[in-house]
Amino acid sequence: FGIDIRAFVDTALALAVRDGGTPADILVVSDDVAWCRANLHDLVARVAPVTYGAEGQPLADLAAVVHARRVILPNSTFSYWAGFIGDHLARDREVYVPWLFSRGMDGGRSEGQVSPAWTIVDLPGGWPVPDADS
Repeated sequence: FGIDIRAFVDTALALAVRDGGTPADILVVSDDVAWCRANLHDLVARVAPVTYGAEGQPLADLAAVVHARRVILPNSTFSYWAGFIGDHLARDREVYVPWLFSRGMDGGRSEGQVSPAWTIVDLPGGWPVPDADS
């Protein structure tokens, strides 16, 4: 499932700002908040002020993603389920997901895993296998 998450977040942020304008703030939730701070903060902070969810609180993370009006989801089943639940509660939200879901399924394409209403983000250079630090 590994992707170049920096390239994806950078591309998805640009699309989200283009489509919906600059957000007032950005909340980052993850099961590895320290990694996000170290590897994504510079990308996200250039768009809007950033706060981070509490690590080890998956129910709080789920609630945050479910209730977000605009959300960028990585290629994970946790994220996709949160996206589907959120769509059920608010159909006018914006959801951005990577083109790649899993290299071993459907030629890697995510469209069989996601809602047709979501914006599928492709990377300009494609989806190379990320290095071990990504």
